[in-house]
Parts: sequence; C-alpha cells; structure tokens
Amino acid sequence: MIYASLRCRKCIALIPETYYSNYWKGLTSLILFFVVGYVFFGYSLFTNMDISNERLVVSLILFFGSIFVLLVTMLSYNTFSEIINLQKETQSYAECLEQEVKRRTKRLEELSITDSLTGLYNQRFFFIKLDEEITRAIRHNGSLFLLLFDIDKFKSYNDIKGHLEGDRVLQMTGSIIRESIRDKVDSGFRYGGDEFTIILPNTEKDQAVMVAKRIMAALKKKEISISVGLVPRGCEQLDSKTLLKIADKAMYEAKTEGGNRIKLFRPKPSGESGIRQLG
Repeated sequence: MIYASLRCRKCIALIPETYYSNYWKGLTSLILFFVVGYVFFGYSLFTNMDISNERLVVSLILFFGSIFVLLVTMLSYNTFSEIINLQKETQSYAECLEQEVKRRTKRLEELSITDSLTGLYNQRFFFIKLDEEITRAIRHNGSLFLLLFDIDKFKSYNDIKGHLEGDRVLQMTGSIIRESIRDKVDSGFRYGGDEFTIILPNTEKDQAVMVAKRIMAALKKKEISISVGLVPRGCEQLDSKTLLKIADKAMYEAKTEGGNRIKLFRPKPSGESGIRQLG
C-alpha cells in the first residue's frame, strides 16, 4: 500500500493539473486510509484490543474499498479512452501530414520540370518525356510527331520593344500552345529562349500539321510569325536526340527561307532532301 501510494504521487507529478489529478489524489487518500486502517486493525489483533463497533469499522473499510475499486475503474477507463483518442488523433495527423508531404513533393516535382515564365514543361523534362513517348510508340507500333518552332526575328523584337514585352510574347506563346494541344495527351515545352517544342503521340500527319497551323494562326493574329519544323518517328526508330536534330534542321530550313512557314521532314530512300514545305 505504501509503495502504491508512492506510485500515485509520481503519477500526479506527471500529469497536468486537470480533473484526472483529482482522481489520483483521491486514490492516494484512500490508499493512505487503508494503510492506517490495516495498521490499526493489525495492532488491535496483536494486542487483543477490544474494538467497539467492530462491524462498523469493517463496513467502513469495505465501503472505502468499493470506492477505491470504483476510482481505479474510472481512471483505467478514462486513461484508455485518452490513449485511444490520442492514437486516433495521431493517426489522423500522420495521414494529414503524409498527404501534405505528398502534395508538396508533387508541387516541387512540378516546379522542377516547369518553365517559370511560360508554364510549359522545361528542356530538362523534354528529353525524359520524349524518350518515354518514343519507347511507347515503338512498343505499340504507334505514330509520333515532334514539332519544333521558334519566333521569327525575336532578338530584334526584344531589342526594339524591350525584354519585358519579349517575356509577354513568350508567356502568350505558352498559353496558345496549351490551348492548341490535347490535354493529358500532347506535351508542350519551352526548349530554350524563344524555341518551343511539342510532342504529339498517337497523331497522324494531318493532325500534326493542323496543330502547327493552329498555333501559327493564333500567333499571326498577334502579329507574330514562327518557323516550324515537323518530324515523325520514322521506321528507322530514331532516338530522341536524333529526332530533335532533324526537327531543328527542318525548322532552320523554314527560317532560312524567310520564316512564317512549316517544314515537314519525311524520310526518303534516295539521297534527296526529305524536307518539304507545308505552309
């Protein structure tokens, strides 16, 4: 009983001043009462002391014993309830924290592959995505077009109207690209500077040309022209860098002819150029 009383005092010291501490104080008082009662009762037996109202004393001890059991039961119930509630709160908090970590991780991943000015994907992600789409096209024997373009005379535009206006044009171009391609199917990228590229999976030639003309027409309304190179994934199963190199060659040819046109590369068995003008 003395040991139990000491443990109760340690429990009281550990918990904050709440109604739980009152229960523990009551429990400590009962333990002390039992200690005194047992000492007194043992002393009376040892000395053959005649106790008046012995039945009353025993009844009081039993009564307080029942209160003691009640307090222990209540404390156990409240303690277990608190533990269960704490576990639920901890689990809920952990789940919320996990979701927040996932959300922030996803956001960081998006930022790491997104061009901050245009909102399109950046060059870093371009090669990853292009390799994925080429692999998928080869596996399923599907079609794939790569579209590459830059803004005609953009350096002169920047020099005359300033870099802020040039940034506005780049932002507008990014917005037009997003509006002109299929959501969650095609992918638009700012390759660098005023160069943009679009990956068009599961796309036939007419559809790819239509996307290029749609972008060209939208920019033309803003008095901006572009030079476009368009190349399909040929039967020779080109890798991403070679595919980009051919698209760049087609775009350069469009630019050297004055810009504002689309050049399509089509592989030919003969040695003649496979690049032809589409618009």
